[in-house]
Amino acid sequence: MKRILATTILLFICFLAVVYFILPQYSDFKLLRSKISQKESLIQERNIYFSNLEEASNKLEKYAESLEKINSALPLRMSPASLLSFLQEKASESGLAVGSMGIIKAQEVGAEEETAGIKESYFSLSVVGTLSSLENFLKVIENSSRMIEVENISLTTTEEGSLAITLRLKVHSY
Repeated sequence: MKRILATTILLFICFLAVVYFILPQYSDFKLLRSKISQKESLIQERNIYFSNLEEASNKLEKYAESLEKINSALPLRMSPASLLSFLQEKASESGLAVGSMGIIKAQEVGAEEETAGIKESYFSLSVVGTLSSLENFLKVIENSSRMIEVENISLTTTEEGSLAITLRLKVHSY
């Protein structure tokens, strides 16, 4: 009888040990295992994301030259000095003598339009030359990668017989 009672008490103590010591540790183990599996899946998703980014970057490298042309056509910041230098260089190459250049105004296109964020800057350029030189200059501007629109051309003749030309130009940038 003593043996049965001792065995029963030992089994009850073992049961209590399992309930109070082992089961909480086992539940903590399961919780940590689930957290580890979540972290592994997060790491795997991030690896897939970064591999997709790397693949997209490799694809974009194929178009680096075209993207550079787009960046020069619509620069992030419009530099009046660089644009005026560009215009002066192209006018001289076309056979026009530059008289004066200046910024008229800069404004942002309305937010309701699709092109929100694109800024328009207006420049004035006064040159002296012949009509064929003006045609060459306009072709150079048209074929350049920059987004330059000629809005207005004013022609007057000078005493020397050449043309005094005033251009109003619109340039787009971000």
